[in-house]
This record gives sequence, C-alpha cells and structure tokens, in this order.
Amino acid sequence: MTPLLKALASPDIAPMAENLYQTLISTQQVQDDLQIEIDLSKWLTFYRSHRKVLDISVENIFSVLPDLSQKLEIENGEIVTRLNNDDISNSEHPVGILISELLFSDNYPETENVNISDEGYFTFRIYLPCWLHYFETPTALYRKSRLGNIDALDKLLRIDKTMIADPRIARHIAQLGIDPTNPDFKRLIRALEGTPRKLSVTKVKTFMAAFLYGLSKHLGSPLTYPQVQDLFDQSAKDRALGLYDPDLEMSPHSFEKAVRRNLKFWRHRQTGQKEK
Repeated sequence: MTPLLKALASPDIAPMAENLYQTLISTQQVQDDLQIEIDLSKWLTFYRSHRKVLDISVENIFSVLPDLSQKLEIENGEIVTRLNNDDISNSEHPVGILISELLFSDNYPETENVNISDEGYFTFRIYLPCWLHYFETPTALYRKSRLGNIDALDKLLRIDKTMIADPRIARHIAQLGIDPTNPDFKRLIRALEGTPRKLSVTKVKTFMAAFLYGLSKHLGSPLTYPQVQDLFDQSAKDRALGLYDPDLEMSPHSFEKAVRRNLKFWRHRQTGQKEK
C-alpha cells in the first residue's frame, strides 16, 4: 500500500461524515436560531447557478487554509490536486482531517455572533439536502417545478418554502387552487406544511464514501468498494463501536449501489467532467 493510499485509509472518514450529518441537521434550524434574513431575489438566483454557489463555498474554505491551498486549488470550478506521496507521508495531518477541513470547516457554530455566507447557508440548507434526499440538484428540481412538474415541486417545497415566491411556481399553484379539491393542489399544500423524510446518517456516510472512492481514483491510488467500506468498519473498531460501522450494516452489494448513486455529485468536481 502506497503512502498516499495509507493516508487515504485514515479512520477520520467516519467521524467526518458524522460531523457533516450533525451540521446538516443543525442547519435546518439555523434560520430561526440566528434570525437570518434571506434576500429572495438573490436566493432564487442560487437555483439558477448552484455550481457557482458551491465553488464560492469551497473557495471561502480555502481562504482560511493557506497551507492546504498551496496543494489543492480551484481552477475553472474544478479541484486541482497538487498533493504527492512525499507531501502526504510528511504531513502532520492525516488526509482525512485535511479533507474534513477542506469541505466542512464551516460547521454550525454554537454562537449568536456568527457570520455565515448566503452561499454557505444555501449549500448546507438546500443543495446537500436536495441531493441526499432525492439525488437531484436544486437546479434540476427548480427547472422542473417551473414547468409545472408536481413531483419536483412537491420535493422542493418540503425543503424550501420560499419557492412560492417564484412567480411562475406561484402561478402554477394558484391555477391548481381554483379547484381546492384538486389532488395535486392538496398534495402541494401538504408539502408546504410538511418536511422531507428525516435525513439519516447512513445517507451521509455513503455520500462521503463516494467522495473517498472518487478521490482515491483521482489521486491514482484507487480503492475498491469493499476497501472503502472496511475503512468505516475500522473506524468503528478504533472507537470501540463494534466490529462494523453500526450505520452501514448492509451487504457489500447494497453498499456499492448506495455509493454509486452518489458518484455523480463528486465526479465533475474531481475529474473535470461537466455536471448535467
């Protein structure tokens, strides 16, 4: 096993995924807790350019990591890796920690004097929940919703009630509401009053497993799906949680299937492939 692969095999990946899960859960309440005021016109533009929003969020995190930013940079919206085996083996920090700082250093802070960017809030409050719940980007759901797709609008309204501020979407709902007994109208009202299914830590862990799988290929030391699953199990052993990760008690086939569903999210960012 190369030094790079050893570094990638850091047991930090499971706690990192658990921290992300807690961040996402906390962000569901952040607007009420911090009394964040949303500029609706600006907010809706995020749906039309969500990739730019994510790139800004990553660049903001790089700005507070000067050492790491010398090795990992943003070029044309893609993560360009400048790490090599010597950098990894001589680093004072395991790669798992560097990845955690790179992506998720903007954890929800327990303070009233917090400065959270609109882009960062959108990323954790809207973008990631859309993907983790539905494996669709907010832009895809938004476009379908504006065309009157009830399934897409149902999903989006459960995550973001501000969608009713979009004139075209409001018009679709109003037209359906001419007949209050219309099943689609009743469905959208339930969506406005409801929430998406509860987010599970299992979804977040398979999401992060896809990141690790893709990154290992991108860095030239590809891991297999069983190897990635073993990293989570090893972390559980190291933390005295049992022989296997309690959140990933599934067959190798089911694990691979879950990870594959998340690969598209990371692929364009790690390989330069255009997101569709």
